Amino acid sequence: MLEPEPRPTTILQRAAEKAWLEVIRATDQFLDRNGAGTPEPRLGNPQRRESLRRLGHGDIADEFTILESRLFSECFLYGECDNLDHTLDRAEKYVADLKATRPASSSG
Repeated sequence: MLEPEPRPTTILQRAAEKAWLEVIRATDQFLDRNGAGTPEPRLGNPQRRESLRRLGHGDIADEFTILESRLFSECFLYGECDNLDHTLDRAEKYVADLKATRPASSSG
């Protein structure tokens, strides 16, 4: 049986990939600022989510999961880019919010 030919990557898929990489970068910087360090490459996104939850930021972990699904899985990997404008807006807000969030202060 012949394999279907891969579809060329679209402009929308490239935009989703670029936004997803910014989400990862902002998340890693946020984790590092809060003392969680950056995840090991082989553990990646599950470790990011776990670290966010451990820091008490389950809401950020949930948004990270949504963006991972919509930007990376649905649009970039599978080319299902419906409502991408809204998702790109969410990603932009996520990145801005993480940059504006102050590190947890230690008592002492």
